[in-house]
Amino acid sequence: MYQKMYIIHCLSIESYAKRMILGSVAVLLSSVFADAAVLYLGDYTDSTAKVAIAPEVSDIGSLSIDGESSISTTDRIVIGQNGFGEAFMDDEAQFVSDKFFVGQNEFGEGELTALGQSSISAVDIYVAYETGSEGTITLLEAASVSASYNLIIGNASKGSLIMGDNSQAEATASIFIGPNGSGTLEADGYASFISEQFTIASGNSGTGVVNLSENVTVTAREDVKIGVNGSAVMNLSDNVKIDATDDVYIGYSGEGEWNVTGSAIVTAGDDITLGRNSGSRGVATISDNASVSSGYFIVGDEGYGEVHVSDNATLNVSQGAYIGLFEEGSLSFFSGGTGQFDSVNLGYEGGVGTLSVDGVNTVVGVSNSIIVGWGVEDEGAVGNINLGRGGRIEIDETGLGISFALEQYDVANISFTIGDNGAGVVDSGTISTPNLGLGTVYNSYTEAFTETLGTVTLSILLDEGTALSKGDTFVLIEYGMWDGHTFDNVSNGSTLTVDDYIFMIKYDDQISDGLRAITATVIPEPTNFALWVSWGIVSLVMAGRRLNTRHVITFVVCH
Repeated sequence: MYQKMYIIHCLSIESYAKRMILGSVAVLLSSVFADAAVLYLGDYTDSTAKVAIAPEVSDIGSLSIDGESSISTTDRIVIGQNGFGEAFMDDEAQFVSDKFFVGQNEFGEGELTALGQSSISAVDIYVAYETGSEGTITLLEAASVSASYNLIIGNASKGSLIMGDNSQAEATASIFIGPNGSGTLEADGYASFISEQFTIASGNSGTGVVNLSENVTVTAREDVKIGVNGSAVMNLSDNVKIDATDDVYIGYSGEGEWNVTGSAIVTAGDDITLGRNSGSRGVATISDNASVSSGYFIVGDEGYGEVHVSDNATLNVSQGAYIGLFEEGSLSFFSGGTGQFDSVNLGYEGGVGTLSVDGVNTVVGVSNSIIVGWGVEDEGAVGNINLGRGGRIEIDETGLGISFALEQYDVANISFTIGDNGAGVVDSGTISTPNLGLGTVYNSYTEAFTETLGTVTLSILLDEGTALSKGDTFVLIEYGMWDGHTFDNVSNGSTLTVDDYIFMIKYDDQISDGLRAITATVIPEPTNFALWVSWGIVSLVMAGRRLNTRHVITFVVCH
């Protein structure tokens, strides 16, 4: 059975009945014209009136309202309770209720389309409320949906919200996408979202996909959470803006994927965390002129975290970055991606943290310090820095510099890959630092470095297919000088053969600004300074040595 109800322009109906049902009782109102129409169900105070479209399994019901018409009840409005229900709104029409459902029960399927500044207002709004239901809300032409508590898309089944043309969605508490069902959000054309929490896939069985483009804005008065317990994906492009007053989580206790591209801008007032709790997984890609900013940036908290920054995208962290805080985390910059940090910590309290920088115009700037391998007591940490062709790490001259392996059980690795940097030049990456503490920790109280027992390895990797020529030079650590230390068993003129190439390490006699330098080459098996080869990798191991001010270490191909 199929019934329609039209409320067009001049119609005023007041009903104090408990229910008004479309689908079981045929009500047909049409071709009535005047200024405004209002259909009230309930007396606004104690009525339990209910509006239901398609209340039975076999029902098909349709409702269309326009011309500033209003349907208001103090109980609920249901579109697709057990059968198929659809509603069309236009020209500033309104739905007002306590509870609002689009697709309520197991066989309920609902579709709501709102145009022309129409609005839906309720305490709670549900799309696909129970298992087996299905619902879709489409908002265009500045239409809006407002929940004084929660807006829930895909509560227990398949629910969708589609928005464009300056449409708006607002919830005083939370906007949930796929809490226990399958939720999808598609928005473009200057659509906007405002809520306290913006959450995707909060339940264990929840899945959520959010695609935002073309100048969409999201304002969260507290947090944005992607993959709270379930699996979630958020894609941002084309000048989308997200502003979270507090935190952004990708993989809170579930799995989160975050793709920020196309000049999108994300700002978190406090932290951005990937892999927050045990068993979680968070992966982020920031590319194509996108910008992400936060106070702290944590990759691999108690779960797994992974971040890639490329193609002129920027990552700005005003406080500190922790990569591999308690578990495994990696942060990679390539193809012109850039980052700016106050400090970077790689590996902390048993975690494994890796920072990779590769490619021309790929620069990571640090104001204060980089700590590689910072365990607590007997929980050793592993920190890695991987520098590829043309990548640069630059620490301010007023900063503390780099410290490696701060505790006995810590491991720090730094590797430089020699190869084509993309501009037809064979070179490696560079590190600029005022201090380099290898196997040492800086004590701010005594203002001195204290030698520890961590393991530090500096490696030079030859990129596959790289053709080296005599005289090729690779600057590995820019500007600096040894602070009164000399190498044991080091003499001038010694060389090292690696894969038929002879490498010589030397320290230039002439350094700008009048700094003195030491010229030396490494001989095999010195006491505290060693070069060795294993599987095509040249490794330079330094124990208890540090650099300060500015020193240049240059690898020169001599044969």
